[in-house]
Amino acid sequence: MGTSMINEELWPPIDEVLIKKLKEVFPERCPSLDMSEREIWRYVGQVEMVRMLEAVYIEQNTAEE
Repeated sequence: MGTSMINEELWPPIDEVLIKKLKEVFPERCPSLDMSEREIWRYVGQVEMVRMLEAVYIEQNTAEE
């Protein structure tokens, strides 16, 4: 697996359908002017989680090749 920070043994298999749905629910976008700081930080955390899960998914599916 190399020097990746992601240890795939710690993660259950992640499905591509899940990643697609999460990206649909939490799309990357600029915050709107009416969002509070708290809402912005919460949204950033959600998007970061999707990115991390996508990285795990990619790692799981390229490690086998």
